[in-house]
Amino acid sequence: MFKPILILLLLCSSAFAQVKVDVEPFSAIIAKSARVEPLVDSVAVIVTDRIADRSGAFLTIASESKWATPYIDASGVEISQSQADAKRWIMFAKPGKYRVQIIEFDPERGPRFTPVEVVIGTPTKPDEPGTPEKPEDPKPPVGDFVALRNSADELADKLNDPPTRASLAKAYEHALNAAAGKDYAQSREIVTMSRFIALNSREGASLQKDWTSGFLKPIDAKLSQLVKAGDVAAYALAITAIQKGLVQNAN
Repeated sequence: MFKPILILLLLCSSAFAQVKVDVEPFSAIIAKSARVEPLVDSVAVIVTDRIADRSGAFLTIASESKWATPYIDASGVEISQSQADAKRWIMFAKPGKYRVQIIEFDPERGPRFTPVEVVIGTPTKPDEPGTPEKPEDPKPPVGDFVALRNSADELADKLNDPPTRASLAKAYEHALNAAAGKDYAQSREIVTMSRFIALNSREGASLQKDWTSGFLKPIDAKLSQLVKAGDVAAYALAITAIQKGLVQNAN
């Protein structure tokens, strides 16, 4: 049985209160240990075993939803939850401007996605600060979507995790419906966030299965060989093939 998070996927409700996100940029020293020594009007932080210098930002999320989490699909960016405050997240990234999605979920109202601009440090370029280098355009489509469907089936078989397989299949299906009429970038973002929600709703033994390395990364690599960046029609066909591969031999 699918969880409410998947049944309501991408059906956003106007009943959501506006999410609030406070962004506090910082510069940090990563070290194995440190101690704080009080001074007369300040403190001294004594660092030992220094590892690296990092830039980043604190993201404090105020939401009435059951849970809210920041998400970004960009290389070199790390986001983790603060151990001291569940509403605060620590984002490490190179100086620049980033578009972070705040994903909220409530069992009664479904999910909502809110984009937030995060600026870290001094931008490296006036027009596209901090934007990861654009990869080279993949090869033009060759139309072998049957092979992509079969690859999705084979990769899912190896993971042997029927609940997650069914959840991902439903996530791809809902993403296709939600992406109808959207451009290539918007379609990719919808698919990425749909998969994120599906994988983060797992329980029990499914949590031990590595779907990121065992399915998402290899299937995305095969998709990029078939679909030229910007070709939204071919992208939709590829996502359809992946969805059909997940359901064709599902247990």
